[in-house]
Amino acid sequence: QNSYLTASPVLKSLGRERYRRLGGGPVVGISWRGGTRAETRRRRSTRAEDWLPILSLPGVRFVNLQYGDCRDELARSHQASGAVVHDWDDSDPLVDLDGFAAQIAALDLVISVDNSTVHIAGALGVPVWNLIPFVPDWRWQMDGEETLWYSSMRLFRQSSRGIWEDVFARAARRLAEFAGASRWKQLPQTGIQNRGEAPAEPALQNEVTAPREQLPPHVATHGRNSGQGPNSVEASDRNLRPKKRG
Repeated sequence: QNSYLTASPVLKSLGRERYRRLGGGPVVGISWRGGTRAETRRRRSTRAEDWLPILSLPGVRFVNLQYGDCRDELARSHQASGAVVHDWDDSDPLVDLDGFAAQIAALDLVISVDNSTVHIAGALGVPVWNLIPFVPDWRWQMDGEETLWYSSMRLFRQSSRGIWEDVFARAARRLAEFAGASRWKQLPQTGIQNRGEAPAEPALQNEVTAPREQLPPHVATHGRNSGQGPNSVEASDRNLRPKKRG
């Protein structure tokens, strides 16, 4: 993919190792709110519950990319879908943009509403699906799935003002295709090392009925606001992270 930003190789490698430990299948980052002004935020943002068609898909590992405190929203989403959304306390773009970029660079895919996350993903060349309102920001124009700004980005547009259901239905079908691609099945423990474009027209995987694995609580916080110390690679992550300037 064409890109003009490069994430820290050290932090990206740590992110890949962290994601590998989540298990097989693609690792997908999600974000559902965006916009600074109230009207823009109202048009662009979704509710965590709206993501049920996506979060209910088996075989996909989800990572929280939403900035700010969103624990209540994730709790409601879990209640509706049973899905786990993994979260780490060292991945907040409001605190550490370099670390956030590395987290995104290590993902297989980003699915987000129109906010700064989609721009970072596009600039890094990471596959990103941008969910946009019926009247979008001027950058995305009024039709088409591709954009001149980022070659790795695909646009999922509302077909009616304020209606997100069809957007999530289309994105869920595409994600089922993406997750069902043969590369994840052949190398179930190394999906993050095999990122690439999904086949153009693979068979849809909507008929998959295999039971989901036993799920832990709705958010695997890995330290964020949990009162627990770092686990898995977090300790080495902090040792390798450059010191912040005063």
